Amino acid sequence: MVNKLTVSTLRKSYFYAIILYMKRPKKNYYNWSTDETALKKAGSGVFTKWKLEQQINYGLRGGNINKRQLLKYWDQLSLDPLKKNYFEFLLWGKLPIASSQKSNKTSWKISPG
Repeated sequence: MVNKLTVSTLRKSYFYAIILYMKRPKKNYYNWSTDETALKKAGSGVFTKWKLEQQINYGLRGGNINKRQLLKYWDQLSLDPLKKNYFEFLLWGKLPIASSQKSNKTSWKISPG
């Protein structure tokens, strides 16, 4: 009997892999060389964007992510691609499209006869 992969099992395995990736043991990443006071003085949300990127890419360090700020600056953040896909799923329920599906949309046309 052939084991058929369904879309739901692929989705579950993809997000399970992301969760394992995010829960992996991490070194104590802390950006000690950044002058936070200069970032706060820069204005226009520079410090907020930097802090969101640090929290998502390197861990929360015991804090929480402000959802309003995350939604406001989402398009401007530089995030790890796997974590970005995971957060898109959490925020909007979007499932990532595999690159093979994006590029092969027109290649599946069947010629008549």
